[in-house]
Amino acid sequence: MRRSLASVIVFLALVSCEGPTELTEIDPSFAISDAAHEGNAHFYFLPPMVPDPSPSGVFDPPRAPSVSICVLDPAVNACPAVQPAGFPIVFTMSTGPGSETVRMSAEDEHYIVNWHTDEFDLDAAETYRIRVLEPGPLGFADVDVVDNGSQLKNVNTQEFIPLSNGRTLPIKFRIEEGLAFAVDEHGGTVTAAGGQVVMDVPAGAVTSDPGAEPVPVTVDPVPANDPSLPSGAGGLAGSVYDMGPDGLVFAEPVKLTFSYDPAVLSAAHPNAREQDLALFTLKNGVWVPLDNVTVDPATKKVSGFTTHF
Repeated sequence: MRRSLASVIVFLALVSCEGPTELTEIDPSFAISDAAHEGNAHFYFLPPMVPDPSPSGVFDPPRAPSVSICVLDPAVNACPAVQPAGFPIVFTMSTGPGSETVRMSAEDEHYIVNWHTDEFDLDAAETYRIRVLEPGPLGFADVDVVDNGSQLKNVNTQEFIPLSNGRTLPIKFRIEEGLAFAVDEHGGTVTAAGGQVVMDVPAGAVTSDPGAEPVPVTVDPVPANDPSLPSGAGGLAGSVYDMGPDGLVFAEPVKLTFSYDPAVLSAAHPNAREQDLALFTLKNGVWVPLDNVTVDPATKKVSGFTTHF
């Protein structure tokens, strides 16, 4: 039975990838960070915050981003841990001030949350940073608040989002396939490929010095006919993923969980059993099985552990 199931596998392809996008909070003179402003590729702010960036990638739902709004300290180009009363303002997919939450519009292929500034005590002397997180930073935009509409013309829109105090700002953004996920020494959960891949990174797995930038982790689907893959592997369709950055080594094992479709399995391998699925990594052109792989037929998930990409 083991021989007949050698081709019934979910591949975990850890092949070379392009250089990772740096997730740095850039110079204050260029205080919008997204794919259109030299920031994280595949993450875009959308109108009315910015002009239409005309993204061309593939929208990647469902995700679980949150939006955090904090008071910026321009001297360090960051939001201090100690914030004024009422800040940071945090919106998630399920919670938020005034019952306002982050929502996904599948039809329009974006996420949105409305910031009703009249519900908060804003100071025109301060700059506010809008950060989109999942759980690490995907992008940010700095907002210059003015007391009345006539002052909007004085805002440098190449650096800041202008906002008249008391108005509502629709915070719209787009997340595409191929997005880099920020992971730091605190660990976290990366959910990619429309929820098909989940990476649980324990605290300490990614070691870095205090204050160091998080590591941008990528998860990209690989077509079954990709010439870099070994021929005749016989894995499940759509089960190959390229994870990066290439060469990343974890100090602690990272748990990887892949969802599978029993209908795809039975169509490709009619005699296969779900509990015999396995995870493999590509090493020197050869598929090598991962250790400690478990299958949960109830949730249709396969899990295993890796220590490197």
